[in-house]
Amino acid sequence: MASIDSKNSSLEQTALSNGKLSPLQLHMLRAFDRELTEEQEKEIKQLIADYFFRLVDQEADEIETQKKYTPDDFEKMAHEHHRTPYQQTGR
Repeated sequence: MASIDSKNSSLEQTALSNGKLSPLQLHMLRAFDRELTEEQEKEIKQLIADYFFRLVDQEADEIETQKKYTPDDFEKMAHEHHRTPYQQTGR
């Protein structure tokens, strides 16, 4: 077992020093270094998606507060077009 641990430790140190994996990524790999059921995989993916959704939602709330947006502002933005105008080419 010691050789496996030292091998993993060596791989971890190499990955960290090469900048390929962060300490968090290595922790996640170690945490999930076992077989998971399909249901467990779905649950974990949903937890991660929920986490990032909360981050985006919090950031959107902060922007809304900073810019003092009102419901009328959001309604106006919903009907605006921000597409890149393309030039017509001769045919």
